[in-house]
Amino acid sequence: MIVEISVAVIAGASLAAAVAGLPALLQVRRTAARAEAMLAELERTLPALVVEARAVTARADRSLAAMDGMLETMARVDRLSTAVAGSLEGAGAIMRQMAGGAIPTVTNAVGLLAVLREGIEWIWLRRERRGGPHE
Repeated sequence: MIVEISVAVIAGASLAAAVAGLPALLQVRRTAARAEAMLAELERTLPALVVEARAVTARADRSLAAMDGMLETMARVDRLSTAVAGSLEGAGAIMRQMAGGAIPTVTNAVGLLAVLREGIEWIWLRRERRGGPHE
């Protein structure tokens, strides 16, 4: 009789364990199905992602190369602007030196040319009023 009771208790415990484990087994099955679907989707989209990643990397490389070229150009422009500034400073120094002695001479020459022009125009107008050089 004890053996029969023991077998009945063991059978009841086994049945309770099977009933309790059934939802866990169903959840494991659903999780495995989801994982399988996700892996299939990943397998389907991964090649396209790799192609896009390579294209983005190539664009980034080209952008970096262009930025390097731009930096080199900016360095050249900086050197050129420094040289131009030095040249302008030198020209300014020369002009300041010339201002002391050459500018009055140039002003006198301009005044003389203006007087000559006015004189030529005055003579020209008088000649036109008379009608010509032979009249």
